[in-house]
Amino acid sequence: MNKLRARALEYSKVTPWQKVADSPVTKYYTDWRSFEEVLDRPGQVSYERPRGEWDLVLGPCGSDYNYDIDETLLDLRASRLYGEHVARLEGAHLVDAKGRLRVALCRPTGEAWASQHLVINVPQGAEADVIIYAPRGAPGSTGVEVKVKEGARARRPHSGGARPQVAHGLSHQEGRRRQGLPLLTPGGLALGR
Repeated sequence: MNKLRARALEYSKVTPWQKVADSPVTKYYTDWRSFEEVLDRPGQVSYERPRGEWDLVLGPCGSDYNYDIDETLLDLRASRLYGEHVARLEGAHLVDAKGRLRVALCRPTGEAWASQHLVINVPQGAEADVIIYAPRGAPGSTGVEVKVKEGARARRPHSGGARPQVAHGLSHQEGRRRQGLPLLTPGGLALGR
């Protein structure tokens, strides 16, 4: 993970936030200066356990990190945001999902950037209805990868906290047969790919 983080930081220094303009007249709909302002902001980040009943709570306030991400889904050269996201990760989570599953990520609070990453694996032939709650009280990024294997089906509502802030959600689904709802990050920005 440390080698990947170092490579991600290296790429983030030379990769633009966005390579393609959003429209012929508007280069970016996203104000990337807001991200620049908070990216290297000093300070501590602490984590709070989300309220409510959850099948899994992941992060420093819950289950330990159990997954080392790789570059199979995230192209670190595609966007500076991807590089910054990976460079700032402390760890990631992998969850095998079957049936209904309610997952909450620990809520980061503070002024510094906090990256979180979750990989949902839906095994071959399985059906999963996964609710992901990712509240934020600190600027940062939340990556969610959903790997839907052959013959599997997944439904994945994802919701963030309501505090307006600089935040970015990264979402990716793989597999030929899939169902899913978009990544929702109230008060932030969502990117589906």
